[in-house]
This record gives sequence, C-alpha cells and structure tokens, in this order.
Amino acid sequence: MSDTTGDFISIGSAHTRLDGPAVGRATIPVEALSRHACVFGMTGTGKSNCEAAICYQLALNSIPALVLDRAGEYGELLAPLRPLVLRPGENLKVAPFRLEERQGERMTVGDIEVEVVKMLSTVEHFFRACFRSEVSPLQRRVLEECLMQHYRGSTSTITVSKLVARLEEAKERNARLDGWPESIEAVISRLHPLTVGEMGRTFDEPYGNFDLQALLESPQRPTVVDLSTLTDDSSRTLLSQLILRCVNDSVRRMGKTPVVRVFVLIDEAQHVAPRGEDDYVSVPELIAMESRKYGLGLLMSATRPSLVSENVVSNSGTLISFMLNNLADIRRLTAYLEIDHTKDHFERAIRRLPTGFAYLQTNYPSPLAPVLCHVRRIAPAHEDDPSTPEEDALLGVAVDEPK
Repeated sequence: MSDTTGDFISIGSAHTRLDGPAVGRATIPVEALSRHACVFGMTGTGKSNCEAAICYQLALNSIPALVLDRAGEYGELLAPLRPLVLRPGENLKVAPFRLEERQGERMTVGDIEVEVVKMLSTVEHFFRACFRSEVSPLQRRVLEECLMQHYRGSTSTITVSKLVARLEEAKERNARLDGWPESIEAVISRLHPLTVGEMGRTFDEPYGNFDLQALLESPQRPTVVDLSTLTDDSSRTLLSQLILRCVNDSVRRMGKTPVVRVFVLIDEAQHVAPRGEDDYVSVPELIAMESRKYGLGLLMSATRPSLVSENVVSNSGTLISFMLNNLADIRRLTAYLEIDHTKDHFERAIRRLPTGFAYLQTNYPSPLAPVLCHVRRIAPAHEDDPSTPEEDALLGVAVDEPK
C-alpha cells in the first residue's frame, strides 16, 4: 500500500455547502479515514449505498475493507468487487477462549494469566453489550479458576461447552455456599446457547479461521462477515466483538503507521457500541479512542445518533447524515457540526432530505461546514455523476476476471 497523503475518496456529487456554494464531487480525505467516520439516517434513506460507495473507493485506493454486516445485504451491494463473504458456522468459526498462538515460544504461567485476563475481558464485553449487566466479582473469580485449571494442564483450546461443563462442576462443589449456585448458573445460562445449533458451529470450536492477513493481502476485494445468518442478536454482537478484538490486536502488533491499514464498517453499530450512562467502554469505543495511530479506521452506521456511544461520535473525523426526523437525534448530531449560524436551517433541511441525499462534514485537516451531497450507487453510476476512468477500470476488472 502506498502513502495515501493527499488522496481523496468520492461518495457522490456535491450540491451546496451550508456556508456557501459547493461544486463538483463530495470527497473525504483518505488520511481522515483513520480518524473514523459515522453514518446516520432513517431506514431506507441511503446509508447502505453510501457505505458500499465508500468500500468501492477504498478498493480504488488499495485499502482493505472489512464489513460487519448485520442485515446480510453487503454481499450483494458489493458484488461488482467480488467480496469474500464469511458466513458464521460455514466458512467462519471462532474460539472465544483460545490461547494466542506464539510460534517457537513456550508459554509461562504468567503468559497464560495474561491470556486468561483477555478471555475474561471478552466475557465482560459480551455481558455488558448483550445483557446490560456486569460480570460480578464472584462470577469473574469462578471463570478465572475454571480457565486457569484447564490451561495449567493443557494448551489445547477450551471450547465453550467444556467451559460450561467446568462451571457446572464448580456449581456442584459450591452448592452449599449462599448465592454461589445462582451466580454461576447465570453465567452458564448465557454461555450455553453458544454451544448448540448454528451458534455452536460458530463459537463452540477449538480453533478460529478469521485471517486478517488474507484481508491485507487482497486490498481490492472487501471481506464481508454476514452476521444475518446468526438468528440470535447476542451472538451477532459477540462475534463482532471477537473479530474487532482480533483486528485491533493484530494492527497494534504491526506498530504505528501514518497510513490506513484496514477500514472496518460496522452496520447497526448501536448493538456493539451502545450509548450508555455507566462507565462501560465497548470494543469499538476503545478502537476509536486509541487505535488511529495504528492505521485502523472505523465506520459506524446507525439509524439514530442518540443510540451510539458518544465516545465513537466524538472521535469521528467524518460525519455523514441522511434524513432524520427525530428532533432529539437532530440536536444530538448538531452538537458535532460546524453550523453555528445555520443551525435552524439545518434542523429543518435534514428532515426533508430525499432518499440518497446526505450532509457530509469532514473534520480533517480542519472542520468544514456540512455539504449537501447526492450519494451515488457504485454500479451503475447515476447519469448526473458519471464514473471516472479509474473507477470504470476497477469495475471492469472485478466483473470480468475469473473466480
């Protein structure tokens, strides 16, 4: 991947800027992508087409794109780019409690303890994002004991079902202690669904096959994780968290970089980065606040800005909003926009945006007033927004090359 400084991606045609006229294409600096982005708008207003256009432009710039697709629509939207579509339980499996592989190194007890802490963090994120509850000190203690008992005697991965069996044994051992059986059973009841049916084929495995390196080596071919094949919302959230943790850990090990290494699009982001009133910080929030210097960019998509964590929106250098009709959502969004003397006009205008039109604000290298733009579909191009020769060339290669 070459240095992308000075390059831009185009999402459509620019119409008017709130502080004056705008002519030509609606663009986002490529360098701004590592500073993250948010896309908001009611269902059916054009968010998915906008994100598909961004993926198309990322391919033009040889930037790997990973889509966490909760609705199962991006495989078709990105079909001209021949995306790699990963389906949980089929060609995508994960192992939530697997030790990180260390080639040629023998793991010490200290190494195992560090890995167990990571596993406990995964359970904590799972509980907080899916069930809005914490892992209690007692539950954490029992989980830690079960995991350490296993890994002190074996380096083979403990599957979810094996962990549940150890928790059942712990419940029996502590049956006479007040509150212990109930507390352990609460953990078992939340982990057990991950061992049966489609979820079992995804999570109850001794290995995982998500390969970030393959994504990095094929930057013009997006990878789509089709979460819609999982029928349970909590399992979609858990899988999203595990993949995000894997990507984040991997890019951090690669070291700091001034370029965008990988860009992750998260559909229905409120499920993995919900806005809350407590001190919980989700995996996407941690990435948004800490991982820019490692070249990891996020795009969070949601129907309502008031549902998404403020840590994510506050750390997003690009904001795109299609039609909103809820005044609370509109006013939450305006807190992040450069619209001081045009606020009243903006609040009226965003309620009346036609499908496919959005306001775009980029905050890099400095904030610019939002521009009204017509977001294009990647193929075929709108007649009033023809594709460039480079775009036509990429599309032609993607369509014509053999599988």
